[in-house]
Amino acid sequence: MNQSKNRQKVLKSFHEDPLRPSQISVLTGIHISSVSKCLRQLREKELIYLLNPDFHIGRLYDITEKGKYIVEFLNF
Repeated sequence: MNQSKNRQKVLKSFHEDPLRPSQISVLTGIHISSVSKCLRQLREKELIYLLNPDFHIGRLYDITEKGKYIVEFLNF
């Protein structure tokens, strides 16, 4: 699967609660290393943000308003 499709799946996995990379991996079926790469790319585009940047284990991510707009566009 190409990176663009993976990023879309990762972005669409956010609903109400923040998620850890391992949870996103289970929800999407994408390998954890690919999820981590997608998360980094989505953060660079300001579509998601890291809730606990000082942690290296148990990091929590959530979607931004910009990210929610993109998900709505993708679901159209």
